[in-house]
Amino acid sequence: MIGYLPYSPDLSSTGDRRRFLWFCKEKKIKFEIANYHKEYKIIYAVYGSNLSQLIEYKKKFPKTKIIFEIVDAHLEEKNLFIVYFRGLLRFLLGKEKTFYLNYNNLIKKMIRISEVVVCSTKYQKSYLKKLNKNIIISLDYIEDDFSKVISKIKETTKKIDVFWEGKAWSLKHLKILNNFSRELKQKIHIHILTDLSTEVIPNLYHLKAKKISRSFKFNFTLYQWDKKLVKKISNLCQIGIIPILENDKVAQSKPENKLILMWTLGLPVFTSNTKAYSFAMGKLNKKYICKDKKNWEKNLNYYFEKSNNEKKKDFIEIENILLKKYSKDKYLEVWERIFKLCKSK
Repeated sequence: MIGYLPYSPDLSSTGDRRRFLWFCKEKKIKFEIANYHKEYKIIYAVYGSNLSQLIEYKKKFPKTKIIFEIVDAHLEEKNLFIVYFRGLLRFLLGKEKTFYLNYNNLIKKMIRISEVVVCSTKYQKSYLKKLNKNIIISLDYIEDDFSKVISKIKETTKKIDVFWEGKAWSLKHLKILNNFSRELKQKIHIHILTDLSTEVIPNLYHLKAKKISRSFKFNFTLYQWDKKLVKKISNLCQIGIIPILENDKVAQSKPENKLILMWTLGLPVFTSNTKAYSFAMGKLNKKYICKDKKNWEKNLNYYFEKSNNEKKKDFIEIENILLKKYSKDKYLEVWERIFKLCKSK
């Protein structure tokens, strides 16, 4: 039996469904929510778990092997206020047994004592290797939530419907669109699927999507994120976008999961210039990677004027990338390697 420390208590989080739970379901592996008083052969823990308590657990049960998953580049956070506040807040909320002033130090300690560390990008792997030599890259398996859609060319009209989905705290990145020319802003309508209200501090502070969106200077519609609605709205849209602010180093270091999701939904996608998106797009990157405001405008307008035949060629290339790089077999191979490496330690 494997002990699991999940993202959400009810296992409803996409991080649970698209990663560890998916693999267990595929391979019929038995697991349970980990009990800190019970000894396990393996504990699979994710970032957000009570890491200080898990470190104490490891001292009590040294034979238990730990796989630690950290899919976002939290160690890239250089804002000391955020780093210190995170440690204090988690301790006060009872999410950490021990108070760490510098929360990054606790993360590093967790990485060092783990048998295997699971991350999501080559960039992450390069600096995590300094803390632990057993680092494996793993992405979300999207097709368990959304079956692959055959890409269809949607006629460009006077008003272009654009798809975006993500967490409420990622809405700030859409402010990049405020810098678009008046002509382009009048041409597009952004369909935003997100958590309309996200609890940041229990019973004290909620992040409200509507409040954040007041700063947007383009046409948009807000929707509460829902699986059925994601499919419905994406089907109405011609393209997807993933803008990322340059000064957000953690977001800049995110993996290509969101891009794979939009491709799976049958959408061509324009993104900011990050290492993960450039890698995923391969030969497509010159057409769909946007380096600055001028590049965003140029690439979008160029796409709107493209012939259907040119768009069809791009769709074929996108589907080939999904088939070769992001097939179900590829994901299974990675997960099998994670547990094989853990058991060999």
